[in-house]
Amino acid sequence: MQRAFQGALVNLPRFREDSTFSTWLTRIVVNDALMLLRQRRRRAPLQETSVNDEEDDRRLEIADVRPTPEDILCESERRTTVRRAVAQLRESLRVVVLHGELHVLTSAETARHLGLTVSAVKARTFHARRFLRKHLERNFGRPSAPSKLQRSLA
Repeated sequence: MQRAFQGALVNLPRFREDSTFSTWLTRIVVNDALMLLRQRRRRAPLQETSVNDEEDDRRLEIADVRPTPEDILCESERRTTVRRAVAQLRESLRVVVLHGELHVLTSAETARHLGLTVSAVKARTFHARRFLRKHLERNFGRPSAPSKLQRSLA
């Protein structure tokens, strides 16, 4: 339905008023549903019919790999917590983290930019990550599978 309404919105200037709006919109929805069925038919190989129709229906379901609203909220909370933790770092460590992690600079590039040695940048990065790791463990516990954001801090 969402894809059909999106298509209707995009093609709204093409509505010629030859028919009622509801008829035009219904035709878009029907056409979109037929197109989806054709695509599924092409991908799914023909199988023998079984007695259990529910089993067949489950085979046609497509898993949605997009994040759920709960996943989005959790990731948003994680990001907020990490931002707060980064804000608690002393300035010398925070600057190195911001250049290295957010601006995606190498240690050598960060050192040149800040007028430091590469060793100093690496040491500050180590201390900043250690602080952030401890802070995240206090807030989130030890996760079995760290998030992408936590893996980047490791």
